[in-house]
Parts: sequence; C-alpha cells; structure tokens
Amino acid sequence: MERTFIYYWNPVIHWRVRGDFILIGTAKLPSKIEEIFVLMYSRCQNGLSLEKLQSMEWPEEQEKVQKLFEILVKKNYCIRHLNTPSEIFESQVKFIESPYSEEYFLDAQH
Repeated sequence: MERTFIYYWNPVIHWRVRGDFILIGTAKLPSKIEEIFVLMYSRCQNGLSLEKLQSMEWPEEQEKVQKLFEILVKKNYCIRHLNTPSEIFESQVKFIESPYSEEYFLDAQH
C-alpha cells in the first residue's frame, strides 16, 4: 500500500503580493497565479495531499496547479515534516544582537 503524504504550509515562510509578482520566501512568481496560489496556501493550512489536490476544483488547468504545488514542495514552502530548530528561529535572528554564531545556542556543549 502506497503511503499518502500530507503537506502543510511551512509556518516560517512569509509571502506577499508586490506589483506584478508574488514574493514567497526567496521565490518571485508572476502575480497571474495569485488566485490559485491563495487557494493553495489556504488549503495547505489544513493539510493537502497530492491526491486531494488532483481531485479539487481549481480556477486554472490542473497542470498549472500541479506545477505550482511541485515548486512549493521543492522549495520547502509546503512541507510534510517538522522544521529544524535552525529553520524555526532563522527569521528571528534579526532581533538578536550577539557575538555568538547561531550554532552556539544549538550545541549542547555550550
């Protein structure tokens, strides 16, 4: 029996629409996909499997939806695993002024 993976939106990834683009993490996608992206983002909040994605109604062709999902999974914007401590706190580093490296606080010997 094949295992079904459920993907969730990675909570450390932020996105916004800026002009003709959607900025997602470090990716820059054309805003023409905004409608399907927002739907996919919303559906990934509660978990989305590939099978469920393929069976849902979308405002675009299934091929475009599938391609977007593949991009989001490949870039770890939609995930099926826990984030590492480094990934969780990476966006918070800007608030810390410290002479120590990020790894210092994650190393049990310190």
